[in-house]
Amino acid sequence: MSFTRRISGTLPKPVVWRRPIGGRGTWTLHSADDLVATIRHRGWVRPVAIAECASGRWEFELKGWFRTHYVIRSCDTDEDLAIFRPRSIRRGGDVELPNGTRYEGRTRFGSFDLEFRRREGMPAFLSFRSRFLRTKTDVEIAPTGASVPELPMLVCLGAYLLLNSESPVRIAMV
Repeated sequence: MSFTRRISGTLPKPVVWRRPIGGRGTWTLHSADDLVATIRHRGWVRPVAIAECASGRWEFELKGWFRTHYVIRSCDTDEDLAIFRPRSIRRGGDVELPNGTRYEGRTRFGSFDLEFRRREGMPAFLSFRSRFLRTKTDVEIAPTGASVPELPMLVCLGAYLLLNSESPVRIAMV
């Protein structure tokens, strides 16, 4: 697939994830009229999704029964790049990288909004706001997000978590 722009802090607005009718298929990220990224589900038995953009390809896989978490790995090298560990209903979860870097994902109870920040108390550098029936999700990248090397992966992961959730609290409870 050909992407016309890279995910960065300078994408022309609006930046919107679009969910296909029926919920399955390929979700697309658009900046103005340009295709920037896609997410598609693979398989029905194992919950896996493939995210792709000009900066890379990642696989998101749900693991575990009681202490569930998402493993994010590179499709090109099969190397685990990060783990998303859901926390309590009000707290969202954390993205942990092998080098010790941690990003806090925060949800709002009762809504389909998600924000990523470097640590608690810091302003969000990446925000997602879902629209009616979650068919579209607006993405806002703050100027500070341009310095986050994992920004393309986090833009895809955040959308996957929101668009794939069945309820506002599922992100935190899965």
